[in-house]
This record gives sequence, C-alpha cells and structure tokens, in this order.
Amino acid sequence: MIEAAKSAADGGMEKTQLPTLQNQRTVDFERRGEDGKMYSGAFTFKRLTIAGVGKVGAEIARLNGGLQVDQTTEFINTMLAHFKFGIVAAPEWWNPNELYDLGIVKEVFEALMAHEQSFRVAPGGPGQAPS
Repeated sequence: MIEAAKSAADGGMEKTQLPTLQNQRTVDFERRGEDGKMYSGAFTFKRLTIAGVGKVGAEIARLNGGLQVDQTTEFINTMLAHFKFGIVAAPEWWNPNELYDLGIVKEVFEALMAHEQSFRVAPGGPGQAPS
C-alpha cells in the first residue's frame, strides 16, 4: 500500500489524497458459487472513520426495523450495512440484493472485515490507551 501511495505521489497526486489511498485496499476475489458460476473480480475496500462506524450501526438498526431479529437476519443486515459504507469499487456482478449464494456474500464480507481489522490495535499494543 505504501508503494501505491509513493507511486501516486510521483504521478502528481496531491498530498491530501494520499491518506485516502493508504486507507484503501483492493483485493482480487475468485470463487465458484453454489450455482456453479465463477464469481471473480476486484473489490476495493475503505477504512471506516468513526462516523462511518456509526453509520454502519444506524444502517443495521434501520434494516432490522428497530426490532429484535433472528441471528441469521442480524448477520445478513450487518453484512449489508458494512457493504454499503465499506466498498468503494466492486465487480459488475456484485449486487448483494440480487445474489442467492450466502457463501459468496459471506466471503466478500470476511475480506472486508479483514481489511477493517488490519487497522485495529491489539489490546495492550502500541498506541493503546490505558484502561
């Protein structure tokens, strides 16, 4: 990612744009779905700001209708909310509202969450506030 930022800087990108680039990651995705179709392409994820995390929470509550829902519905709505705010670019086939294969959707979510977790500090690690 640092190399990408250096390359962008050499290409004339303004310094104010570099933090955005450093907080994004593009991953290649290739999986065969339960329908036998191959789903492949690049996803670009962004790091959520604190406000973005709040928006995800509000979206989950909205999707749940403010109600207690079963675990599966909660999980699906959590994924959909993260997709709404965390995916910057996706392959043409990507539209979770039209997909039937929960496995494909879950694998994209796992990649998105791995990106988001890469910014989190382990408890007691460098930069961790004292408790």
